[in-house]
Amino acid sequence: MKLKKENLIFLDLQLKKMLKKILKIYEPYVEKTTITFEYEVPSAEEFKGRIREILKEYPYIICEYENEIIGYAYAHRIWSRAAYQWDAELSVYTDGNYAGNGIGKKIV
Repeated sequence: MKLKKENLIFLDLQLKKMLKKILKIYEPYVEKTTITFEYEVPSAEEFKGRIREILKEYPYIICEYENEIIGYAYAHRIWSRAAYQWDAELSVYTDGNYAGNGIGKKIV
């Protein structure tokens, strides 16, 4: 599906409504790849807890196209030691139905 750039909207978050779709985007990454280092898809409650923890220090960015969430990104701490306080890792996940549109590049 080809995107119309003028219809892309980036939101900086109200996650409760978006949790189900975000988790649905994350699910194939767990089930079909090794990049998440997870064996099972987390429950909605666990995932919500992760998001809450991340939001204490970092942004969670949602990419929406025609009122549908098609990707998201967030930063998070890599290590907990004080010397790493300025280091963060960026994670980006996109809906596979929109692959090839450069959504990941646009989010970051």
